[in-house]
Amino acid sequence: LVGSEMCIRDRSYVALSIVYTLIILMTLGKPAFSKRALSEVLVQALPLHVASLSGLFVGPVISTLLARHASNYEIGNFNVAGASLAPVNIAISAISVAALTTMPLINGNDLESKTSQILVYSLAISSAVIAGYAAVLAPLILVFYGSSYAKAPAYALVQLAGLVANALFTGFILGSFFVVMGNTKWNAVVGVIYATSTVASALVLVPLYGPLGAAASYAVGQLFSGLAACVVAMRLYRLRVDLASSVRFLAPAALAFALSYLASRSLSTRPFVSLFISGTTYLASYMLVLPLIAGKKRTENLVMIIEKLPYIGHLLKPLSDSYSKFVNALFFKSKEQPD
Repeated sequence: LVGSEMCIRDRSYVALSIVYTLIILMTLGKPAFSKRALSEVLVQALPLHVASLSGLFVGPVISTLLARHASNYEIGNFNVAGASLAPVNIAISAISVAALTTMPLINGNDLESKTSQILVYSLAISSAVIAGYAAVLAPLILVFYGSSYAKAPAYALVQLAGLVANALFTGFILGSFFVVMGNTKWNAVVGVIYATSTVASALVLVPLYGPLGAAASYAVGQLFSGLAACVVAMRLYRLRVDLASSVRFLAPAALAFALSYLASRSLSTRPFVSLFISGTTYLASYMLVLPLIAGKKRTENLVMIIEKLPYIGHLLKPLSDSYSKFVNALFFKSKEQPD
């Protein structure tokens, strides 16, 4: 079965490569060979390849450790936890791309100022998405997988904590930033740090705590890789991480998650009902608390970036327009209104 899946996947990659090649030839015509262009591509691409290769060792190492220190039941729950994180990973990738494309739209006259601001707003969106998904994760897993995988949410939440730590140091956006700046060797360095720290912590934690230790090792890898990317960006490009603004954006997400968790646990134990309660409580509380803690200007910039997200930004445009009017009417009434 695994061999069949890999065969199908490889054939899909080959088919897509042929299709993209034909599209390029039809659009741009016959390409001219350039040694200089080839050299530049290789210089930028090889470090990215190293970063990807370093990450390939993490999964097999952790799987081998789990096979020796965990039961099949625990391994099954751990695999479900990893699969449940796919929507978050997709969303973070979209946020990373959208953040860079909206840099010129953020207030500021120089690249350093714009980049520093976009780092904060990418953290804001990432933390909101991660916390929101964490709020509905437990009932969501029960709905799709059943009560046999009741341990999976705990493993997934630990890994989500690592994603939050990475977002705090703006590691997601900095990976794309290094590519844009033409200095991809730091992508390789960060990738190696992630793989090394994850594997090293797994060798210690998995024998002691099983799948929970494996989830924690992934979180450790995210923490160290995000920290490494942040240190490189601050020293080489003099980027400033605005911790005050970061806390202002993290606080509403954390508060909304706590409220949704308490509401779900207090009001219902049925998965579908808990899913509805958790989702609506998180969304309502986050949207209410965000402008109060982050402020009007930060909230407006955040809404503007969300509208530029690939694919979903256009769908969210009516909602974002209504939310902007709601914020202005409810929290920031004009001083010129009569008494």
